[in-house]
Order: sequence, then C-alpha cells, then structure tokens
Amino acid sequence: MKNTKLKLIAWIGLFAIALLPIGTQAAWHHQSGIIGFVDSGQFEGGLMPGVWAVVVCSDTGKFVTALNTDEDGLFCVDLKPGNYVLRASLPALPYPDQPLSNIAVLGPLERVKVVNNRFTFVDLKP
Repeated sequence: MKNTKLKLIAWIGLFAIALLPIGTQAAWHHQSGIIGFVDSGQFEGGLMPGVWAVVVCSDTGKFVTALNTDEDGLFCVDLKPGNYVLRASLPALPYPDQPLSNIAVLGPLERVKVVNNRFTFVDLKP
C-alpha cells in the first residue's frame, strides 16, 4: 500500500511538471546569460540618442542572436554557458530631405564568458 502511494505521488508530480509552460521548464535548465549596458557616452554634438542593437556571436564567429537595448541602454539575454563575442551598433538616422546613410556607429568587440547558473554583467562602449 505504501509503495503504491509513493508511485502515485511520483506520477502526479511528473504530470504536474509536464503541464508547466514551456518557458518555465526551460528556465530550470538555462539560468545563465548576459545582463549589460551600452554606455553611449558623449559624442560630438551631444549625447548619442537612440536604442542600440547588440549582436551576440560565439567565440568562433557564428551568429547567435541580436537584440535591442531599452531606452536607457540596458539589455538582458539568456545564453548557454560558453564564450561569446558582443558588439553594440547604432544605425545613423537620416536627416529630413537627405538620402539614407549607410554609415553606422559600431562598438569594439567585447569577449564575454558565460558560466552555468550565472548572469555575467558587461558594459559595452561604442
């Protein structure tokens, strides 16, 4: 009787875990990544406005993901443990009645190591 109760409790527990949303299950496996800030600083003519793009590549140069910062320059991305290379960029904004520019502000490459069950903080400079 005792053995049957334990099996029943185990099956109910497994069933409850299976019903959790997929994002919740994934969070149990990958609780690591990067939290960062793009420090736009002062550019000629004042503070560089806008939302920055951050490109994340593996240390071998393969594209992993790209994301935008919020208006304050903050970003967060979940990543598996490993070595990554990040770069911040900001496309040039066109002026009224002017052609679209193909020039963008590109920051230096920043190497980052992500450790299992940790979020690494990085301060990107453009």
